[in-house]
Amino acid sequence: MDWSSPSLGDRVSCLVQQKFEALLASPLSLAVNLLLVDPLGLGGIHCKARVSPWRSNWVEPFLSLAAKLGPVIELASHADEQSLIGGIDWASSLHQGKAHVEQGILARVKSGLLKIGMADRLNPSVAALIGQALDQRAFACLLLDEALEDEPGAPDLLSCRLAFWIGEINLLQTKLELLEDNDVLGARNELNNISIEPAAFRVLGEAALAFGVDDLRAPQFALRAYRALKALALVMHPASKPMQDEEALLGALIALVYGPRARRLPKTSEEESALEDALQSPQSSTEPDLEAAEPEGESAKAELAKAELAQAKDDRGQEGPSRQASATKENDLSAEGDWEEALPLSFEQVLAMAVGAAQALLPAGLLASGALAATAMARSSSSMGRSGSRSHAGLRGRSLGVREGKPGPRSRLHVLATIRAAVPWQRLRAPVSNEALLQIERSDLRVHRYEQRDQLTTVFVVDASGSAALHRLAEVKGAVELLLAQCYVRRDQVAVIAFRLDQAQLLLPPTRSLTRAKRQLAALPGGGGTPLASALALTSKLITNWRRQGQRIQAIVLSDGKANIDIEGKPGRAKAMHDAQHQAKLLAKLALSGSRLVWVDTAPRPSSEAQSMAQAMRASYMLLPYANAQGLVALAS
Repeated sequence: MDWSSPSLGDRVSCLVQQKFEALLASPLSLAVNLLLVDPLGLGGIHCKARVSPWRSNWVEPFLSLAAKLGPVIELASHADEQSLIGGIDWASSLHQGKAHVEQGILARVKSGLLKIGMADRLNPSVAALIGQALDQRAFACLLLDEALEDEPGAPDLLSCRLAFWIGEINLLQTKLELLEDNDVLGARNELNNISIEPAAFRVLGEAALAFGVDDLRAPQFALRAYRALKALALVMHPASKPMQDEEALLGALIALVYGPRARRLPKTSEEESALEDALQSPQSSTEPDLEAAEPEGESAKAELAKAELAQAKDDRGQEGPSRQASATKENDLSAEGDWEEALPLSFEQVLAMAVGAAQALLPAGLLASGALAATAMARSSSSMGRSGSRSHAGLRGRSLGVREGKPGPRSRLHVLATIRAAVPWQRLRAPVSNEALLQIERSDLRVHRYEQRDQLTTVFVVDASGSAALHRLAEVKGAVELLLAQCYVRRDQVAVIAFRLDQAQLLLPPTRSLTRAKRQLAALPGGGGTPLASALALTSKLITNWRRQGQRIQAIVLSDGKANIDIEGKPGRAKAMHDAQHQAKLLAKLALSGSRLVWVDTAPRPSSEAQSMAQAMRASYMLLPYANAQGLVALAS
C-alpha cells in the first residue's frame, strides 16, 4: 500500500479535521484537553455534578492521562491545614527518636494536579491555602462539587481561580474525547512559541463586557485558553491551511469561559436595529425644518437627540469620524499579521461573529443555572432552607479540626492535638515530679470542632373543634403523610398538636415514622370547644425545649382564632381571647429569635380574630378556607 498517496493523506487530514471539530463542539472535551496543555495557566476545572456514572466516565480517564504528565494527588474534604503545609510526623518521630518533618500536599503536588472530592465541604481555611497556591500557579485543581441546588457549593475563592466551570448538563450532552499524551506534550512544547494577535485581545475583552463578566481573571483565562487551543491546532494539523476559522475558535472559548460566568446575554442585531430606529425616528420627523418651524426649546431637544444618536453609533462602532479613524488604525494593525488577513477587515464583524458563535454553543437556560443562580442561592443561603442550617457546636457531626478550649459537656478533648501543643514547651516548664513525662497546662488543651446539621421540625397546631373539624383534620392528615414521605431526603421531622374540648395535647411527638403518624392521626376525634390559649402555651413550651436540643422549629397553626376556652379550661369568650392574645405575644419572642411561625385561617371568610392573633405572634398570615394537602406541604417547605 502506498502510504504517501494523496488520497490517503487527504483522508487522514479529514479525520484530524473532524476530530478537532468534535473537540470544539464538546465543552467538556475542550476544557479537559486545554487544561492538560496549560494546567498551571488555566488553574483547573470546577465540576458541579453529583456522583454518577457519567461523572466517573470522564474523571477517571482524565486522571489516568494526567498521571502520565505529572503528579496527581487526591485531597480529602476533611483535610486540615497541617496536611497541606506539612509538619512534624509524630509516628515517625516517636519511632526514630527525633523530630521528623513530613512534606505537605502542596509541596508534593507541585506542577501536578490536585483532585478535591466533595469540595462543597471543604474547610474555608484550607480553601484559602489552596487559593494562595493557585495564585502562584503551583499546580492545577480538579474541584468536584457535589452540593445540591439548595446547598452552598464549593468556596467561591477557589472556583473563581479556575478557568472552566462544567455543569451536570455538559456531562449528559457530550462524550469525552481525550487526545493522546504525545499530542498534549507536543502542544506544551509549542505553547511558548504561540503569539496572540492584538485583535484577539480586543475581541475577548469586548466579549467579556457583552456577557457581563466582571471577574478580571476571566479574560486572562480566555487568552490562555486561546493560546493553548492554537498550540493544539498546530500540533494536530501542522499545515499552512488553518483547521478552523478564527471566529469559531474564539466563539468556542467565549462560550466555554464566559458562558457559566455570564450575567446577561449580548443584544442581537435585531435589537440593535430597533434601538437605532427608535433613536432615528424623532430625528427624521424634526430635522427637515428644524430651524424654521420649531421653537427654541424643541430645537434644543432635537439637537440633544441628534448628539445622543451620534454617540450611540460611535459606541457601537457603526459610523462617525472617530470610529472610521479607529477602524483605519485597526486595518493597519491587521496588515501586519497573517491572522487578520484571514478575517474580515472590520473588527466589529469579527466580534459579532465570535459572540454569535458563542451564543450558539451556550445551552438553553444558561442564566438560570449559571452565575445568576449562584448569586440567588448565595442570597437565600441565610434563610431557612430544606437542607437545614449548620452549627459548630456539639459532640458529633463532620469534623472541622480542633480549637483551643476546655473540655466540657458540649466539647470533647482532642488528645493528640493537646500533646502536640504541649511538647514544644516541655524544656521551659519545671517538672512537677520525676514521674511526670509530660507537663500539660490549660493553654495546651485542644477540643474537637464538629459541624452538625440542625434538625428541622415542623409543628402542626390543629384546631380540632367545631363542626368542620373533620374536613380540616383530613387535609392535615394528608399533609403530614406527604411531609413524612419527604423526611428521609429533607432530614426533618413532623409533630402535631391538637386542641379541643378544654385542653391541648401533643398528639404526635417529633417523628419520621409514617406508620406511627397514620395511627395517631386516624384516632383523633373532632368537635367541642376551642382552648386556643392552652394550645399556644403548649406550643411555646415545646418549641423552647426542642430548640435547646439544637433543633430548628417552624410552627403552622390551623385555626379561625375564635377561642372560647380560657387558659384554665373554663368557658368564656372574653377571657379566652385575652389569654390567647397573651400567649400569642409570648410566641412572638420565639419568632424574633429565629423560629418561623405561620397562621392559616381556616374560617370560610377572613377572620379578624385570626388576623389579630397572627399579628400578635408575628406570624405570617394566610387565608386557606379550603386547604388541601399539597398546599400545606408547599407552605411547610
